Parts: sequence; structure tokens; C-alpha cells
Amino acid sequence: NRKEEVHYHLKSYEIFKKRDDKERIGVTAHNLGESYFNNGDLTKSRELTLYAIKINDSLNNESVLSSCYKVIGLIELAENNLGLAENYFKRVIEIGRQLGTNSQKVATAESMIQLATVYKMMGDKRNQYKFLLLTSEFSKANNLPNYLQKAYQELILYSSNNNDQEAVKRFTNSYIIISDSLNQKQLRDRYSLTKSIVQVHELSKSKNDLEKANLIQSQKIQSRNTLIIVIAISSIVLLWLLLKFVWLNKKLKNQNVIIETQNKDLAILNNTKDKFFS
Repeated sequence: NRKEEVHYHLKSYEIFKKRDDKERIGVTAHNLGESYFNNGDLTKSRELTLYAIKINDSLNNESVLSSCYKVIGLIELAENNLGLAENYFKRVIEIGRQLGTNSQKVATAESMIQLATVYKMMGDKRNQYKFLLLTSEFSKANNLPNYLQKAYQELILYSSNNNDQEAVKRFTNSYIIISDSLNQKQLRDRYSLTKSIVQVHELSKSKNDLEKANLIQSQKIQSRNTLIIVIAISSIVLLWLLLKFVWLNKKLKNQNVIIETQNKDLAILNNTKDKFFS
């Protein structure tokens, strides 16, 4: 999806431009430039890649610089500027040789096989064959099966055009071996991808189950807490009513005692009165 590729590389580039992070600007400008090339927009690709070259050169970031030169080489090749394309691809290979293990292996392999294409278009069969062999050797050494497959394809065509049947047979056997290996790798990758998707689905299902269980548990806890609060309030109300009842009962008893005392006093007064009148 080339449109989305450009979209997200552009977002990355704009973010680091705002932050004025030179190193990341150099990387994202290169990525965006390559995306424009993949999308067929050579003008924007050239503009961004030249800008990336300027920044990475100032930072002495040779690794990213080699990838930038590869993209410029591809642009020049697409525009049929063979001499310029040759120079850029050779720069990539030279930087890769200087960096050794820290080099951009894919950029180097790409430049080697593109140099073979340049020499094929120039009619320079010797150099074409030389760089096809270099691509195959480099790809073997650095575990780049896709470029190894491409190199064998071109070597089969080269040998066939030169009527070298022995070489055709040899490179075809090598091509079949690497193709089988790639097919097996693709099958393993697809199996791993399918397995990962299943695991993600299972995890998602487990997550949903856990969320449901958590929701039920939360509801239970909430119900329990509500019940506890109701019981506590009810207990407080009952205790208050009980205390009120005890107080009223005590007050009533006190009133009864007073009434009984008053009744006794009244009886005495009545007796006194009766005696007085009699």
C-alpha cells in the first residue's frame, strides 16, 4: 500500500522536523524519499533524498548515507542517466566496504545487482557478469535470499544469452534450491503469522472473558458494599430507636413513680380531710 507508506513516513518526517532532531530528520527524509520513489514520484524522491544526503553527510552518518546514495542511483537509473547511476551505486558499495559489519547490507546488495543492470544496458557484459557474481556471493555471505534469487535469475539469462548451457544448468539448480528455501521460509512465516493471529484472537477472547468476569465481580462488590451500607444505616437507626425506647421507658417509669407517690399523697390528704370533717 504505497499511499499509506508515504503517508506514515511523511508524518514521521514532520514530527522530527518540528523537534529539529537532525539525526532523525536525516533518517525520515531518506525513508520518505524512498517511499516517493516506490510511489513513482521521482521529483519528490530526488528532493527529499538530496536533503537527506546533505544532513547525513553533515552528521557523518555513513550508514544512512549509503542508503540515500542507493535511492539516488535508482532515480538516475529510472531516468536512464546510466553514468550517474553507476557512480552512486559504486559509492554505496565503497561505503559498505569501509563500514564492514556496520554497513547497510540490503543497500549494498541492491546497488550490486543494479550495477549489473547498468552494465547490461551499457552493453558491458564483463562487468555485468562480475557484479551478478558479486551479488550472489555477498547475498550468500549476508543471508539475503531474495537478492540471491534475483542474482541467479539474471545469471541464468546471462548464461542462456551466451549459450553457456553448463552455466545455465548450474545456476538453475542453485536457483531452484534457493527458491525452495524461500518457499519453505514463506510457509514458516505464514504459519507463524497464522499462529500469531490465533494467539491474538485467543488473548482477545481471554481478555474479553476477564473483562466480563471483572465486571461481574465489580457488580458483586458494588452490591455487597451497598448492602453493607444499608445494614450499617439500618443498624444505626435501630440502635437509635432502641436507645430512644429505653429512654422513653425509663421516663415512663419515672412518671409512674411520681404518679404513684402523688396518689399516695392524695390518699393521705383524703384521709386527713375525712378525719378533719368527721
